[in-house]
Amino acid sequence: MKFKMHRDYPKNGLSVFQQLFMNRGLENDDIEKYTNLTDEDISPPEALGEEKLRKAAEILTNTIKEEKNLLVLVDSDCDGYTSSAIFINWLYKAFPHYTTNHVKWFLHDEKVHGLTEEVMNYIRNEDLSLVWIPDAGSNDLTQIEELHNLGISVVLTDHHLLNSDPSPYAITINSQIDGYPNKELTGAGVTWQACRYLDKILGKSFAEELVDLVATGQIADMSDLHAFEVRRLIFKGLEPDNIKNPYLFELWQKNKFKLGDTPTDWGWTFYVCPLINAMTRSGTLDEKILTFEAMLLHKAFERIPSTKRGHKPGEMERRVDQAIRLATNVKNRQTKSETAGLALLEDRIQENSMLDHKVLLFTVKQGEVDPGIRGLVANKLMAKYQRCCAVLTIDPEGENYSGSMRGCGFTGITDFKKICEDTELINWCFGHENAAGLSIPVKNIEGFIEKTDELLANTPDEAVYSVDFIWNTDDVNGEAILKIADFDKYIGQGFVEPLVAVSNIKISNNIVMMKSNTVKITTENGIDIIAFRMPDEEFEKLASLSSDECLNIVAKCDKNTWNGVTRPQLHLKDYEIIKTAPQTNGIKAQWADLF
Repeated sequence: MKFKMHRDYPKNGLSVFQQLFMNRGLENDDIEKYTNLTDEDISPPEALGEEKLRKAAEILTNTIKEEKNLLVLVDSDCDGYTSSAIFINWLYKAFPHYTTNHVKWFLHDEKVHGLTEEVMNYIRNEDLSLVWIPDAGSNDLTQIEELHNLGISVVLTDHHLLNSDPSPYAITINSQIDGYPNKELTGAGVTWQACRYLDKILGKSFAEELVDLVATGQIADMSDLHAFEVRRLIFKGLEPDNIKNPYLFELWQKNKFKLGDTPTDWGWTFYVCPLINAMTRSGTLDEKILTFEAMLLHKAFERIPSTKRGHKPGEMERRVDQAIRLATNVKNRQTKSETAGLALLEDRIQENSMLDHKVLLFTVKQGEVDPGIRGLVANKLMAKYQRCCAVLTIDPEGENYSGSMRGCGFTGITDFKKICEDTELINWCFGHENAAGLSIPVKNIEGFIEKTDELLANTPDEAVYSVDFIWNTDDVNGEAILKIADFDKYIGQGFVEPLVAVSNIKISNNIVMMKSNTVKITTENGIDIIAFRMPDEEFEKLASLSSDECLNIVAKCDKNTWNGVTRPQLHLKDYEIIKTAPQTNGIKAQWADLF
């Protein structure tokens, strides 16, 4: 186990909160501003390009006036669902009759994106005037030109990087172009900004009631929280009074014992977004449609035939209630498929000595790993083995492997996408720096492994924990732990969970096993260290440490409230047993300087 400080230990009297923020790259002068953001920190929609917004508004207005049909293409991830729900819900608030009678939506059957051939075939056989594509489409140049030739207008409200100039046959509203100041604004945010512009034309404020969907899309697409606008949108969207979307509200209520009365970015990341993403990966088309329609204001509360176990013939229930119940079932189905995929691939790691290489590159046959969960499986293997990972499936022609890759930020890799491109051996890599789709010709697989070994030769093979404080066992301070625990509401993408390292912890008799294999170790100055689901043999090893052995640990700071009393607590993340008590590199907490 290795750990290091995020930065040099402060010697200028920084508070705990200052240290935490500065460790996450925020300048000291910006901390007060960052913790007191307002709507003034949200850019005006015109920053996306006022001329494009005006043209999009004209096309939409004419389509509505002439009562022509509009199609919304729903992209197959959480940001895509929330982006499309924002636009359709805005339309329903502004033009309920038109939306009910002339707005259609198309959902992908599989985990694909943009104007696929399946979508194009659907459009060719429909009477459409306008196709509005949130969170996708910026690089579908050939398909957009065909739609133009069919007399169909196209508007994109997207955030993905463009591989070339925007299509001249579409209105491309995209946060990556035209000088928009926040490149972290996702499809949900861009679509919401377009709706804000439409609000200005109508003199309304319908978009303000949709900000919970914006927050969800931003969180799900891992927007960097250093962007003030992103942070404000998420804080605003998760304010209890602003969680108004039927589906999101019911998910919150179902998980309220985990999310609390005021949800955080981190809580939403674990208990809301995964349920939506599981549906996009592992749901049937009917299940996906049910879920998406539960996000729509004019569909969520419609009564549909019940699917409850033991329901009576003819019994009805609200669409949103059925969708919430279904979410857990599909998530469990995804977990089962994920477990099977992990077991299959982990067997290959040892069989093929894959840990001898810097990248875990799995090439699988059709059907061996569900295409919808390749990214999840790659992410789990990356985290466990501290290696960049790719799970690729061979195409029917047997010429290319394609699938998902994940870079390993734990070992300092910030842009695995560029590393893949720098091999000059791939077909393409589309997506985020450390989470993207990847395609490699079959003939280049071995060369790709060799080249990435070369490019990543100097990266470590195991995680090095970046910690906020390094304490000796007698430095551990309950007040500091409670302050660090209060940082939870700021945790999210780019604002990693605070960790502390504590060295020289003597076990003696201060270790007990409680229910569900929860282990409690109490330090000599009375601070509890908790470890969950510890195997019996591991507990026995710790409980039998000799007098000249002690622990170094890395832990998360928590609060434990029981019977109205709140106590500091350390949640064990990792540990090592040492024979002698090492020095802490001269670093010793000076508590008088930290508060």
